[in-house]
Amino acid sequence: MFSKLKNLHPSARLLLLATCSTFVLFGCGGGGSSSSSSSSGTISGVAATGAPLVNANITITCADSSVKTGTTNENGQFTVDIGTGCSAPYILEASVEQADGEQKLVSVYSDAVLGSATANITPLTHAISATLASDGNPFTLATNIASEKNNVTSTSLQQRNQALVASLSGMIAGSGVSGTPNFITTGFSADRTGLDKLLDNIKVTVGPDGVNITNTAGSKVDDMGNIGSNSVLENLASSGISFNRTTDFSRSIGTLPSSIEAADIVDTVQAALNACFALPASRRISGSTLLGACATLTNNYITADYKHDGKNLAAEWNAIMTNSAYDGATFQKPEIIRYFSSTTTDSRALVRFGLIRASGGEWFVSVAEKSSNTAGTWKLRGNQRDYRLGVSAYVTREEQVLTRGTGSSQRPAGVIFHSGLNFGFDFKDTVQYVLVKGPGLPTAGLYLRPLSGCSYLVISTGPNSTPTDCTSLYRMQYRKASSSDPENANVQGSFGGSLPYFAPVARTDSEMQAILPFSAYRFEIVTKISYNANPSAPPDFVYVDRLRGRPVTLGTNSTIGTSEVDKLIFNTGISDSIKTLINPDSSAPFAGGNTFTLTWNNVRNAPPVSSVQVQSRPNGTLYQDDFNVRPTTRSATLSNSGVGWGGTVLNKTGSNFMLVQLRGRNNNDLQYFQNWRY
Repeated sequence: MFSKLKNLHPSARLLLLATCSTFVLFGCGGGGSSSSSSSSGTISGVAATGAPLVNANITITCADSSVKTGTTNENGQFTVDIGTGCSAPYILEASVEQADGEQKLVSVYSDAVLGSATANITPLTHAISATLASDGNPFTLATNIASEKNNVTSTSLQQRNQALVASLSGMIAGSGVSGTPNFITTGFSADRTGLDKLLDNIKVTVGPDGVNITNTAGSKVDDMGNIGSNSVLENLASSGISFNRTTDFSRSIGTLPSSIEAADIVDTVQAALNACFALPASRRISGSTLLGACATLTNNYITADYKHDGKNLAAEWNAIMTNSAYDGATFQKPEIIRYFSSTTTDSRALVRFGLIRASGGEWFVSVAEKSSNTAGTWKLRGNQRDYRLGVSAYVTREEQVLTRGTGSSQRPAGVIFHSGLNFGFDFKDTVQYVLVKGPGLPTAGLYLRPLSGCSYLVISTGPNSTPTDCTSLYRMQYRKASSSDPENANVQGSFGGSLPYFAPVARTDSEMQAILPFSAYRFEIVTKISYNANPSAPPDFVYVDRLRGRPVTLGTNSTIGTSEVDKLIFNTGISDSIKTLINPDSSAPFAGGNTFTLTWNNVRNAPPVSSVQVQSRPNGTLYQDDFNVRPTTRSATLSNSGVGWGGTVLNKTGSNFMLVQLRGRNNNDLQYFQNWRY
């Protein structure tokens, strides 16, 4: 249930909830170019993704690059005094710590403010902003305001508004919104009604290739349980629309289904969770008996037959009930990812709760149900699955700190990118193998097998083979980072080579772009009992997980600087002192010990570090530790659960190695990995 966002272990996938609305004109000028006259007054609005962004930092960048700041309240509302001399257009940004990192959204306002003005900040304003930025990155509007401000005009905003209102017209009506709303300037409350209800029913992803908007209630696919040999809808593209900065917004951009569902079905569970964890551990549980508000939580809002990803009620909850590290944990407003079904007798929805505690953010995903199993009320019942599994897109920037090896086995120093899919499946001693099938994978599928020292199943060559590496990253594209870096794909696992975690042939950009959001991946699970009785036995279980956003394209060495990956912003990474530790030629290479302290830096608009990992293998023994961190954190000390890091780690012979990894995740569920290794 609870995810620490581990590199090699994604949980259920979801897309950011979002929506909005639009008036016919943005701002009050209505002219065809951006206004550069000075303003005097305030800009107010609501920052929300359906749920309000609470205590978010608001930044307003004026046309002259000056900056005004403010903060949202508990309802996501803000008012910023821009004073005098702050000329239009304005770029608004909202940023706030969330359970899985930092949520950051952009909005725009085109005209001079005389008195007061309204400008909301939501995922849909973020999408609009992406279509205005010359490189498709909404954050560019503020960072390069001098060159970007001419793109923010009332005419350009009006065109985008009209196109989106037409696309969302059925959903707007279904949300109870009257008239023609304006996605930026129409006032609303983040209370699950009206425009906020619309936001709750739309997922918006903004990436290097443009914007995708999906109606989460548009296609209800009941693929929650063991589907066996049954087929499922491969993707939910019929529920979405896509566009980018080159789209002609004077024409139709497509129409989303009009279906609307309630998003407040488990808001009462949020309140019950916060009441429970406001108590110290000693007052939450005694032995195996839950106390006070925690007993109320489980009695009223969680079913007795709860099971999620193989864990029953006690296994799922008791460990954190007894853990004082969760004292005072704050649970955020739940997000509806999608509905499996919605009838008068059987309604089930995939929901996500984020929480923030002193050591960092976490989130958990479960299934809420309203049926005869729950006495006709909404309760958490879980997905009733026996295993935890997931798929997500990832991109890695990897630096080899020192040339290693010679001849054909040489790994030259330099930086490379690789991009693909990350498959997570918790280690289970009863599982012989898992065969994953879906878009972008070999026709025969991809095998996952256990490997000693790894807490998850890893990619393998077959159903009974021993994996060679502790990785669940399936590399589909590979490229050096700059023209000065070595072309070392041939020695780090050539495409067409024997390593199973590389695609047999590098995927083209068009093949990567064909992997659509909400694509279905089948996890065919064969237990050891079945395999030992019959190696050709059919799967014991078949579960489906859906991809939230596709992997980014890398282009080729001839397109360095212009491909999708080149538009991503990575953190500057680990400090030089850490690079010294993992370099055997340095004056002080790491020699093992009880702890390893990792320090790093963050940069503006890069996904903040949400977790870190250190791996080492001295004398053939693998040591590995992961640590969850808050977005504002810049260091972590890893003890490998008290085991430490063995003896001397680094030398220039044998199979020993060391890897340091920073991980983040953007709003599209794209996992960012930055590796430094020897």
